[in-house]
Amino acid sequence: MTRYPFSMALLLASSVAAGCSRGATDATAPAATPPATPPAAAADAAGLGSGTWLEVRPRTLREEVPAVGSFRARQTTRVGSEVSGQVHGVLVDVGSVVEAEQALVQLDRSFFEIEVAQRRAEVESARARLASAGQAVETAQAEIEHARAALGESDLLLGRMRALWEKPEGQAPSIPKSRFDEAVFGQREAAARLRSTESKAAEAQARRTEATVGVSQATEGLRYAEQRLEKTVVRAPYAGVVTARLVDVGEPVTATPVTHLVEVQETSVLHLEFSLPQEALLTVRKGTLVRYQVEGILEGGPGEGEVERVFPIIDEGTRSFRCRVVVDNAAGKLQPGLLARVFVTTRALDDALVIPRTALGRGEKGWSVRVDGGGGQPAARPVQLGVQTEDEAQVVSGLAAGDRVLVP
Repeated sequence: MTRYPFSMALLLASSVAAGCSRGATDATAPAATPPATPPAAAADAAGLGSGTWLEVRPRTLREEVPAVGSFRARQTTRVGSEVSGQVHGVLVDVGSVVEAEQALVQLDRSFFEIEVAQRRAEVESARARLASAGQAVETAQAEIEHARAALGESDLLLGRMRALWEKPEGQAPSIPKSRFDEAVFGQREAAARLRSTESKAAEAQARRTEATVGVSQATEGLRYAEQRLEKTVVRAPYAGVVTARLVDVGEPVTATPVTHLVEVQETSVLHLEFSLPQEALLTVRKGTLVRYQVEGILEGGPGEGEVERVFPIIDEGTRSFRCRVVVDNAAGKLQPGLLARVFVTTRALDDALVIPRTALGRGEKGWSVRVDGGGGQPAARPVQLGVQTEDEAQVVSGLAAGDRVLVP
């Protein structure tokens, strides 16, 4: 017989008494009503897991090829000056949002204003010469009219004198020969005066033409000088963001070679470029649907776009080709250089029964899902799958539209 110390015997007695007391209480207490079991808990209790019910509806399933893309500015321009001079002021800085034709850099205007003043003086002088030449032409034209009138009168006088001097044979002339010779001389002198006046008019016309050309040249010189003065303000070629400031006040700049002043990028529209394996070359073309996701930027869901260009070059190192999507960035959320997860649709199945892949189970007999067997109780049902994507699968048999599937 085993003997226990007094303390151990006391502990055993207490334990037995406590056990007899708990058993009595459970036997006399009324049985508690079990709580209502929700569908998810019922599924869990049945060993089928817990989750939510999803009603299966036909929709479009897109088979996609994943890629990694990078955003690029549609245009990047290093702006230079078209005239040489000295920087008087830099009106923008890195990060400045600018509009098209907005002033970026101001050059010193002093020498260009002097050049404009000189060209204006030349224009005024040329116009004065043209006015003088025009007056000379008008004077010559008046002299020509006068000479023509004088020649007409001398022609008439010569005709009368000839009629009086040249008589039929046997008749004496009515005037002396001196008067006839005087009329002939007068007519010749009037004709010579007309020719001289016409020659002077031609010279005056030539001078006026030369003066007209001079005015045109002086005007073009003034316009050129005014444009050079205007080019002292360097403006943005398009709306965008200043990404680099390359000069400071006081620095000299030249037009040849060009001194770059600032760099501007167009960010209201971006290019999303990515590479795909050559196997996708036959299924991806202009207009192919593309989804893209940028972590931490596009919180409202993935963006969508279409392939705008497929580059006709295969990279021999990676056996891949590049594609481009034009992305509207008017809100300014995206920036050049950001990486994006890209999903390119290679095939679209309309009216497909699609379920999440997490709703699938794999057993010895193949794929199965848990459907509502009545009263929210899940029951396993085998299914056959079609196209599968990273997150979803097409069910080709085993389910019908309206069935409820348990998604863990």
